[in-house]
Amino acid sequence: RHRNVFRSTELTEKDTNYQILNFGPAQPIMHGTLRLKLKLDGETIVGARMEIGYLHRCFEKMSELQTWSGVIPYTDRLNYCSSLMNNLGYCIAVEDWMGIKVPPRGQALRVFLNEMHRIMDHCTCLGPGLVDLGALTNMWYTFTPREFGYKLIEEACGSRLTTSYLRIGGLTRDVPAT
Repeated sequence: RHRNVFRSTELTEKDTNYQILNFGPAQPIMHGTLRLKLKLDGETIVGARMEIGYLHRCFEKMSELQTWSGVIPYTDRLNYCSSLMNNLGYCIAVEDWMGIKVPPRGQALRVFLNEMHRIMDHCTCLGPGLVDLGALTNMWYTFTPREFGYKLIEEACGSRLTTSYLRIGGLTRDVPAT
């Protein structure tokens, strides 16, 4: 057993036989934005600090230079697996601030499409998690309903991942009749 050697993130004089290793958040093996700061004794990990959600895309700074509607494509990229949900959060915030009312049909379509994206996002998260547990075949079962959802989203929005479909006050256009 190792004693708790990870009291600080800095190497000190007495800890010269340890090495600090940053693992993530851009590590290809990581599923999600997880950063680990590891303390190594040779090849043995003797301490670890985890930082969940460590990712900065400069979204706020880029948004300063855009119109209110011009920010919507940036919200797509905050989580491409559920881009409509990010659109909705932003649009609702601006609508509340400006006192804009969305028509009932627009509200209903927003809810339906966002629920589709929520389910698809869960499929995207669960599938790779199953692979991490050694269940590669089961991952493909999560991607079948995800693909069905993407076909519906693509038919309505014209794209699969970064849709930019919502607008302040409603939608870009109505969904197709079929």
